[in-house]
Amino acid sequence: MEKENNHPEEIIEEIEEVVIEEEIVVEEPAEEEPEVIIGTSKIRGVAVNSKDLEKATEDYPIVLNVYEDFFPVHPGDPVKAPQDAVVPMDKIQIIGPMIRIIEYFEPMTNIEPIEEEQGE
Repeated sequence: MEKENNHPEEIIEEIEEVVIEEEIVVEEPAEEEPEVIIGTSKIRGVAVNSKDLEKATEDYPIVLNVYEDFFPVHPGDPVKAPQDAVVPMDKIQIIGPMIRIIEYFEPMTNIEPIEEEQGE
């Protein structure tokens, strides 16, 4: 019986291929973007993306889904991008897991901005 005679170059190439494949597998999972806190809520309400409300009127109400389009907040709670405004509870109508809003709220409405750290 003949013993297989692998050349060192072939063994190195095989190892490099395996290492390269493993590196690709390690890098494949997409990194989640870090959450960006833009400020804290001044009131009890819902944090929304103001762009979602641009066309909101009584004749054209906007309906948003909880945890997809808005997040409930209390005073002092962080507001994370892309939400950039807090709508007061008395300005929304709750419909199960959704809310209905009939007016526009500008960016940073009811939000206390986070102060920039000094000395950076």
